[in-house]
Amino acid sequence: MNHKQFDLEQGILNCWNICEDMKIVADYVMNTSSVDKDKLANILIGLSDMYQLKFEKTFDDFEETIKYYYAQN
Repeated sequence: MNHKQFDLEQGILNCWNICEDMKIVADYVMNTSSVDKDKLANILIGLSDMYQLKFEKTFDDFEETIKYYYAQN
């Protein structure tokens, strides 16, 4: 397995972290008596920005993996 394929697999697995991250935010909302809307919005915007970067990197790794395998044929 080349390193690009490994990077792609790791990127895909890392993107699934969003599910756990969303559960943490949900717990925060459910367990905080007075949710600060600004704080919650900042958390969600930060998660959105982070996962945008993760998905872009994963797609770049996907493209590199495809190029690697097609260049060998």
